[in-house]
Amino acid sequence: MEETPYSDESDQQSSIITVVPDRQLELVRHYMVNVMKIQYMQADHSIGPFIYQLIEKSSSARDAVCLLSSLHRHCVRDNYAAPVAAGSTALISSANDTDTFYYRLKSSLLRKGGSYDEGEAMAGLHVVSSFLFSGGRGDWDAYLGVAVKYVQSVFEDQRYFGPADALRNCPDTTRFIIKTTSA
Repeated sequence: MEETPYSDESDQQSSIITVVPDRQLELVRHYMVNVMKIQYMQADHSIGPFIYQLIEKSSSARDAVCLLSSLHRHCVRDNYAAPVAAGSTALISSANDTDTFYYRLKSSLLRKGGSYDEGEAMAGLHVVSSFLFSGGRGDWDAYLGVAVKYVQSVFEDQRYFGPADALRNCPDTTRFIIKTTSA
């Protein structure tokens, strides 16, 4: 199994195999190895483990990772026409795959309304990235709104004494979502 540039622990990839549906496994791997380093160029390697955790526990985060991977593969294939070796098990994504993940996310995130969890907030940020990777046009602000609503709920959480306390004391994943949403 290939290592990701964002993780030193092969246990994390092994655990993904048990929770990620086969259809999505190659796209998740592609995201971790190729797309994440493009998406978060300025981030350090510490983001890999919590991205893995979100993929494991959130179908929305996993679908969003697959959306980005599918989009990346589709763009790379169209721009570079890289041939696939005979007998390769590599998944070449189509525009239909990208559309499928996008519409599933649109249905689950935008029609939900109300409060969102950490995985849904990260999924919203990933969908924003998909719009940016595609030229920046489209309804990206609605997906940013998902992350904003999650951040607002963290800041309003009674466990914290305001935004500064939330940033100091929240989990790394939540801190990353807050900082990415605010950037």
